[in-house]
Amino acid sequence: MDGNICIGIRCGSFSFAEIPYSFSYIVGVTGTLQTLSDVEKKIVEDDYKVKVFTIMPSVFGSNKRKFAKEADVYVENKDDYYKIIAE
Repeated sequence: MDGNICIGIRCGSFSFAEIPYSFSYIVGVTGTLQTLSDVEKKIVEDDYKVKVFTIMPSVFGSNKRKFAKEADVYVENKDDYYKIIAE
C-alpha cells in the first residue's frame, strides 16, 4: 500500500484534435489520408474544413522495415523481464 500512495496533480492537458482550430489555414496533413474510412474523411472535411486532397508519394521513399519474428519478438518470464530490457 505504501508504494501506491501519491498525490496526483494535473498541471495541464490538451487535445491534439483541437490544435488545427488554432490556425487559419491547413496546407498539409498526413500521409495516411488514403487509409481513412468514409466516416473519418467526413470528419476531416466537415470539422477541419479540408476539402481538397492531393496525394503524393513519400519523400522518404518506400518503407524498408521488416518484421522478423525470430529476431524481433522476445518472450521472457516475469522475474527476468526488467533485467532483459536493461541488457
